[in-house]
Amino acid sequence: MKSLTVLLSLLLLSTPALAGELAGVTMPATASVGGEALKLQGMGLRKAIGVVKVYVAGLYTPTGSGSADAVLKMDGPRSVSMHMLLALDSEKVGSSIEDGFERNSASQMDALTPRLNTLKGMFPNSKKGDLIELAWVPGTGTVVSLNGKALGTIEGADFGRALFAVWLGGDPVNESLKAGMLGQ
Repeated sequence: MKSLTVLLSLLLLSTPALAGELAGVTMPATASVGGEALKLQGMGLRKAIGVVKVYVAGLYTPTGSGSADAVLKMDGPRSVSMHMLLALDSEKVGSSIEDGFERNSASQMDALTPRLNTLKGMFPNSKKGDLIELAWVPGTGTVVSLNGKALGTIEGADFGRALFAVWLGGDPVNESLKAGMLGQ
């Protein structure tokens, strides 16, 4: 009996804790970025035209809590995981992110545009079920991954802040998405 209890305990410890579910997407309670464990702060649903479900985004931070301003200013690692709910071509994803940069980081666009173009060039066409991860890793930059495969890295803390401002800035892509990602 004791062996069974130990075995069950080990299985439970090796199974990732599920933090939440939204629109049929379940995200783990933690993620590792740059060797540091991050906590899921919140999840939000991105809709287009008010009804079309585009993706569920989860925000991972070291403390698992904080205001949008605190997340944007933090020096430590952070990550956005986007679970695609429909297929999008790379141009659509890129133009949406570019719009967010222009709305939230307009005064820095001269410096950001070359790196933004690099980011846009990394995105392949996405399909329903794909996982796009954008992780800020101090000393490395913004690491872009698709379904667990690294696509590339973009240097600069300014770029990382501008990218996260797409969702968390003063003029985010969607206010309810921002609130959900912040756990509000």
